[in-house]
Amino acid sequence: MSALEKRPRVFVIDGERNDSRSLAMFLSQRGFDASSFTDPFDVLAAIRYESPELVISNATMPQLAVVNFAIQVRGRCPECEVLLLSERASIAELNEAASESAHAFEVLSKPVQPTDILKMIQKMMQRPRLSRPLVG
Repeated sequence: MSALEKRPRVFVIDGERNDSRSLAMFLSQRGFDASSFTDPFDVLAAIRYESPELVISNATMPQLAVVNFAIQVRGRCPECEVLLLSERASIAELNEAASESAHAFEVLSKPVQPTDILKMIQKMMQRPRLSRPLVG
C-alpha cells in the first residue's frame, strides 16, 4: 500500500479491553487503521467525527443490545459494514432480530481465529459499496 492510499478504518469493540486491543493491533499490522473500544456509546460518539468502513463488535455487551447497537451504527454510517462476534450459539437469534428490523449483519461464532476474521473482512470489503483496496 502506498503512502497515498487510505487505510481502511475499522472500529473494534469488546467489553474485554485486551481482546479489543489485540484484534485492533492484529488488524493494524495488516494495513488497517484500527481503533479499539470497550463501550458501545464511545463507538457511536466516534462515528460522529470519523466514519469507519467496518465495525467489529462482540455480540455480548451489557450496556446496549448488540443488534440495537449495529442498527445505530448503520443509522449514523449507512456505508459501514458490521461484523458481530457471538460467544454463544445465538447466531440464529441475532440474525432473526436483525431481519425483524430489516437489517442484515455478518456474524461469526466465537471462539474465532484472527485470520478467520481477516478473511471475513476481506469478503465484506469486496462488496460493491465498499470497493476499497484489500489489505492483509
